[in-house]
Amino acid sequence: MIRKNHALLTPAIAVGTGSTVAVAAGIHQGWGYALAVEAVVVGWAAMLYGIAQEDSDMGAVLGQRDDERQQLVALKAARFSHLVVGFSLCAACLIAAAENAAIWPFEVLAAILGVAYLVGLRIYGIRDEAPNPDEAGASKYSLLGFRHEQTTQ
Repeated sequence: MIRKNHALLTPAIAVGTGSTVAVAAGIHQGWGYALAVEAVVVGWAAMLYGIAQEDSDMGAVLGQRDDERQQLVALKAARFSHLVVGFSLCAACLIAAAENAAIWPFEVLAAILGVAYLVGLRIYGIRDEAPNPDEAGASKYSLLGFRHEQTTQ
């Protein structure tokens, strides 16, 4: 039987994305710089793996063995990072506009961020509840997965 090591998932994602940044840095600024970036990425991934092995809340979240409370913390951290990325993209658009540079790459990334949020709501936000006999088969959710507000009179 093969045992899955969930503690490797977060460091593997860090190495994959960090290596992409290192290759981009190598193309733009030289391969010596890319090697330095990759060394930092590997160190970061090793640190993440070490934390994932610990018996702590952060270790449980990074090691994919979290309980409901820790999942809520991870969800709040993901929301915070989503907000930071959104505000960073807005700031990058303003800086690019002030420098007379192209802003379309930042606009595309902002659109991807917004669409990913809506897709996430659609995938993870919809849970069909027990049918309500008063609604006679009417859906409680819109096409995009938002819950219909109902007023009582």
